[in-house]
Amino acid sequence: MSRATSTVLAMLLVVATAAPVVAEDPASPTAAKEQPAAPALGAIIPGQVVVQLRPGAGDESIRSRGLRLLPERVAEGDGLPFIVSTDGRPVADVLAELRTDPAVAAAEPNYRVELAGGAAVAVNDPLTADQYSLDQMRVRDAWSITTGGGGVLAVLDTGAQLDHPDLVGRLVAGHDFVNDDDDPSDDNGHGTWVAGVIAANANDGYGTAGVSWTDKVMPVKIMDGTGSGSTADLMNGIRWAADHGATIINMSVGGFPYSQLVQDAVNYAWDKGVVLVGAAGNNRRSEEYYPASFDNIVSVSATQAEDEFANWSSWGPKVDVSAPGASVRTTNCYECTYADHNTWGEHTYISGTSFATPNVAGVVALIRAKFPTWTPSQIVGRLLNTSDDLGYPGWDDRYGRGRVNAYRAVGATVSGPGPSTGDQFEVNNSLSDAVKISLGTVVRPTIHPAGDVDWFAVDIGRAGRLDVRVTGVTDSRAYPWNRSPIPIDPIVELYSTSGTLLKHVDLEWEGGTELAQWTVSGPQRILVRIANWYANGNTAPYSITATYVDTVAPVATITSPPSGASGVSRIVQPTVTFNEAVSNVTAATVQIRDLVTDAIVPATVEYDPVAREARIVPERRLEAARAYQVEATAGVVDVAGNPLALTTLPFTSGSVSFYDTDGIAFEQ
Repeated sequence: MSRATSTVLAMLLVVATAAPVVAEDPASPTAAKEQPAAPALGAIIPGQVVVQLRPGAGDESIRSRGLRLLPERVAEGDGLPFIVSTDGRPVADVLAELRTDPAVAAAEPNYRVELAGGAAVAVNDPLTADQYSLDQMRVRDAWSITTGGGGVLAVLDTGAQLDHPDLVGRLVAGHDFVNDDDDPSDDNGHGTWVAGVIAANANDGYGTAGVSWTDKVMPVKIMDGTGSGSTADLMNGIRWAADHGATIINMSVGGFPYSQLVQDAVNYAWDKGVVLVGAAGNNRRSEEYYPASFDNIVSVSATQAEDEFANWSSWGPKVDVSAPGASVRTTNCYECTYADHNTWGEHTYISGTSFATPNVAGVVALIRAKFPTWTPSQIVGRLLNTSDDLGYPGWDDRYGRGRVNAYRAVGATVSGPGPSTGDQFEVNNSLSDAVKISLGTVVRPTIHPAGDVDWFAVDIGRAGRLDVRVTGVTDSRAYPWNRSPIPIDPIVELYSTSGTLLKHVDLEWEGGTELAQWTVSGPQRILVRIANWYANGNTAPYSITATYVDTVAPVATITSPPSGASGVSRIVQPTVTFNEAVSNVTAATVQIRDLVTDAIVPATVEYDPVAREARIVPERRLEAARAYQVEATAGVVDVAGNPLALTTLPFTSGSVSFYDTDGIAFEQ
């Protein structure tokens, strides 16, 4: 599957609810690859800043600066944030001014918040049978212990389709912070998808089954129909939900930088006993994605049916757990015309960390139902400590503490899949652990688990070129329901033993062969680093082959007569020695030239391949006192076909017949 296709299947956050985007077709296998367009973090809503005054401070100083307080307060109460209009002035200028005001505790831009969504496709398969996530997380088993409780899960999103037949009786009154009313109807679709993962009516003979059978969903609309919102509304939504009975808050949104004011709202909800869950992002990169990366929020990355890490999921130091997020079957907003979501039917498939997150929120609801007196810390600890440890042993930056296991989380003592053991080359994720491979040998390692990096050492015996060819793994298995593709698209890097990057190659798409080349001037060890362009791993092997290519021309040394000698015997037989095995040593390539007539002296050439020595035997005596030149020409080649550089030696023949044993005249 091409990168273009997989990008459509798991769209990036800023276009999460848009119609599928057709990426440029990588028709040329040698064309440079581009990273997927990632959302710009921290897009600022023009003309607005969020201000928090110190307790007891009035807003007179704000008004005295000619700034208007907008009617939308972030929260009610002394010392809590509110929105201020910049009245056309640059946001940065107003912030700089406000931050010097002793009455102001904090001032920030009002950032835009985007959906952490993904792609979808409508199918006609049986519905609950398609919910592999319930099996992967052992939710069906957990239902034998508890099917849920009386908690309220606030979904801070685009709202919900309030009359969806699979959500009947499962929704409680919410609020719309986009339009400032009490009608949180969905006009995008994303919020309805999230709500169905948590609470679609189970065991009713219709549609899909949510993780919890009895907990309620509180739709809190903080995103508009295009899937765009603000940090001000996010703060509003968190505090409002905490004040109106939410026990769990699901945030499948994000894409802004750190905000202390949002962190304060999160802490407020946490201190009121709320467990908060957030999506880690779909940007196929290591990042701190907010709000999921705030303290007191469970950050969720995405897996798929084989428990492999989803190829589009973000990862990083703040990931706590993972959950199925690829091709999740859920309720669709068939009243939402945005991006033709209304044409997808009453249920659909959807991919993204947006849908891994409500899977975790649903499991949190089951934990809370089983242990109703527990604090958020106890619940989160239980969630993390009972997850199935996938990837590398212990916490890792892809799976976090592992993929959630609902059955174990609610009290069962059961085994689950364990960490990956990799292949015979593991663990070699560092330069110092590079595994030596032989020249000319095809090696078939794996990049597994997700995040694996392979290091190899190649020894070059002499000057020449190293060619490293790496062929990836194309995964074209059928989308949608139980998987996302898990291709291996190698990134190849060559390093010196000191860790200096020599070459970076990332041109081909998965299934193509990357070629990294490096020329050495003598014996040298080169280290090869292989990583996957995608976020996932794969147990299917890729291939790597390192070969030596001789690029150095052979060298000839004319050993007799001496260069520039005069009085050389007229019956001399010049000798030429080569530094390596050569071929095509003939009278046409190794010769004596008469420099007066520019003619080649008729001769035969005797070549000893063991000694690598050629002897030129003229057919007749050279002319007396004549200028000649011995020549070894480019017609001589080495085993690799490198031609000899023209090598010459001039001399002058003698005029007498008495010579020493080297053919040099000793009497004039």
